[in-house]
Amino acid sequence: MTIDDIKLDEIHDVAIIRHGFTDYVRDYRFEIEANWIGGLAGRYVLTFTHCYELTYKTLVDDDSIKESWDDLFTDFETWKKNNEPEGFVWGTNWSLAYPGFKEVAESERANNWSKRLNKEMQEVNLQANSFEINLIYSTWHLKKINDDTSLINQVMIPLQ
Repeated sequence: MTIDDIKLDEIHDVAIIRHGFTDYVRDYRFEIEANWIGGLAGRYVLTFTHCYELTYKTLVDDDSIKESWDDLFTDFETWKKNNEPEGFVWGTNWSLAYPGFKEVAESERANNWSKRLNKEMQEVNLQANSFEINLIYSTWHLKKINDDTSLINQVMIPLQ
């Protein structure tokens, strides 16, 4: 298996280190860390090009948000120094992509953008442990940036 063989629906159980629009605010990127089989393990940049619509919502429940309102939850070391109070620790600084990225078949929103732009557009849904994102895009690509798996290997058993 090579990086070119990976399908979007196969990108799950990965650590999302950071995500957001590129500086030029057209494409949307995810930096992920994966411990996939063999030489594919490492850090990647997953880019969705021509992203013109995006929705984000938290999956953290209201009670946990209220419990985790204080800024001490935004820094892992501060949270630990404060006797690890109950709540959602935002300061772990990563999210687990599970169930992960899923293409939305026959997306009405993507079809509307396709008609508007006269270009083929797609929709993807990402569910992670703390948030969900839907975005409309043209194409996607994955680029390996290094072999680091130090974060994901702390929480996921790599496939053999």
